Amino acid sequence: MRRISLTFTFALMSLMSLLAVPGYAGDDADMAYARRHAFSNVGLSAGVSIYGAGVSVSTPLARSVNLRLDYHLLCMSSPLKQSSSPNVAVISDSRSFEIYPEGGKETLNSHVLRLLVDWTPFRHGAGSVFLTGGLLFQNKIAYRYSEMYDKAVFADFGLTGKDLSQVEIIRPGGRYGLNEDCAVGCYASRPEVGVYVGLTFGRPVPKRRVGVRGEIGMPVYFGYWSVHGDAPVLNFRPFSTGLMSNSPVTASLYLAVHVTVRLLKDK
Repeated sequence: MRRISLTFTFALMSLMSLLAVPGYAGDDADMAYARRHAFSNVGLSAGVSIYGAGVSVSTPLARSVNLRLDYHLLCMSSPLKQSSSPNVAVISDSRSFEIYPEGGKETLNSHVLRLLVDWTPFRHGAGSVFLTGGLLFQNKIAYRYSEMYDKAVFADFGLTGKDLSQVEIIRPGGRYGLNEDCAVGCYASRPEVGVYVGLTFGRPVPKRRVGVRGEIGMPVYFGYWSVHGDAPVLNFRPFSTGLMSNSPVTASLYLAVHVTVRLLKDK
């Protein structure tokens, strides 16, 4: 994973070094830059980022300023692998027996919406480097884990529905109570609102019909992560590694590469 991240970073930085040069992508030196005014054109893009797959729509507010709306989606699911050793089920009257989970999975389902303003300090908006800032919004519950057990086994002991809360499952890391669905489970909630600052290389609304845009920045979220259910289970799950934060402010690195398309012809 570290090697992939470094490779992605190197490729993005190489792209940025090209896009940072005014006149890149075949622009003629004497070709005038488009005289855009508010909402005079629209740019669409699709690409990949740290947040997963993404799409965006951009429109100029002035020659040097663009308004951009991004949406990013990251969905991952990992089935529970069959353990070579059984867990132990303990009933409140001290009876116990060995039991294997019959199934389960962990899922990461992240949705991120960004409302951004891109501003270039170059005269008349002639540059390809933009200062970017704005607001971030993300779904609260992004991570879930569940480990299912056979209800019929506990029904033989007269335990169904709410009575299943009398059962504890002993597995590596601790003891976990069953819920009404005969499962050990938990989910994590995260901050929903944040701010973003960064640099964009390449125009949100390209000068030619098709362009390329790279971006590097820092999203900052305000609020705590919280875990509901059997929190210690998260210590053993790969998706949650490095995911939790005990800080009220969470900052991270953002990288993205997009292909952009201009919808209208500049007048």
